[in-house]
Amino acid sequence: MALGTFYLYFPDKKAVFIELVDELGTRLRHELAEATEGLEERIDIERAGLRAFFGFVTRHRALYRIVRQAEFVEEEVYRRYYTTLGNAYAAALRRAMDERQIREMDPECLAYCLMGLADFLGMRWVLWEGDNVDLDRVVDNAMEFITKGLATSRPISQRTRKTRRRKS
Repeated sequence: MALGTFYLYFPDKKAVFIELVDELGTRLRHELAEATEGLEERIDIERAGLRAFFGFVTRHRALYRIVRQAEFVEEEVYRRYYTTLGNAYAAALRRAMDERQIREMDPECLAYCLMGLADFLGMRWVLWEGDNVDLDRVVDNAMEFITKGLATSRPISQRTRKTRRRKS
């Protein structure tokens, strides 16, 4: 594209970068929605969503750099990328909680926990390792953690009360 033509569509380089971040976010959310369409159980949705995210990162390897750079170019765009994804995720988790598919907790906090999990797994095994990794193994391990967490047989609320008493 000729430089003159470029400026017919965008006033400057920053505007094209903002459009790129927004477009990547839109594409990712669309791909996640397609991958989970028709699934009813939250755990099945989590597995399909994680695989879809890994596939997206595989095809858009610059995603991490672009989104992280947005923090320094235009922080509002950076935050919008994550909050748009996080708000939709939290709403879906809330519905799953209301249907008793997953335990009750703060859906926004849970959404960001799960987004962080996917983000770091994608960086480590998709971005850094490339094609030489068994993504099914990674997804299976992530799903084991998601479904069972770090809990012991004693309820978390009992452990938390004992910890608080010791600190007092």
